Amino acid sequence: MPVLHVTDNGVSRPLDMAALRGVVQAACENLGKEVDAEPILTETIKNLYDGVPLSQVYDSAILASRTLIEKEPAYSQVTARILMHTIRREILGEEVLQGDMAARYIDYFPRFIKQGVEAELLDEQLLSYDLAKLAAALDAPVRSTQDLAEALDRNAHVWVSFKSLLSLDGCSLTGEVRDNVVRLADFVLGNTAKGAENLSDETIRTFINVNLQISEGLLEGDKAG
Repeated sequence: MPVLHVTDNGVSRPLDMAALRGVVQAACENLGKEVDAEPILTETIKNLYDGVPLSQVYDSAILASRTLIEKEPAYSQVTARILMHTIRREILGEEVLQGDMAARYIDYFPRFIKQGVEAELLDEQLLSYDLAKLAAALDAPVRSTQDLAEALDRNAHVWVSFKSLLSLDGCSLTGEVRDNVVRLADFVLGNTAKGAENLSDETIRTFINVNLQISEGLLEGDKAG
């Protein structure tokens, strides 16, 4: 089979099949023996062409996984995980597997909140929270219901602050961006209200990634200012 090249940030290079396989296999982990990475990889490669943008490689993998959902519903989680990988890649500027995100998240979340406060985008009262502890508590693989409930409560306080700031007349965000962040706040707060015992690991993971994306947005706002 001829070597397939991809374009990434304007640079052409051979497609790293080992890395792609790692992403897809990680997306299939712990979903049962009916879920297999190979048909996703086969279909992904079949739809590519030489010089394809790397982002389209992941789009192809997402579509390949989505076609298998009718056969096995668990592929919906595979699809979501691959999509989340593309979000992490866009935010962090590098390939980071889900299993490696714990340490990265604990580092990123407090730093970006701090930068958001310094850029006068967030209330400095947010710094009174132990953000590293909050990030670690949310991302802890093993936790008691009480520990999770406390982490969710602190996270909810952060989002209440976000939502309050967005309602101020001096908010510099555009209406569309403000509305989107308000919807995210409503999503986080609405699900938090269900109670820690009623939240799935996927929902907690979504909270973590939403926080990470908002944190990155604060950094970009700081750079722009």
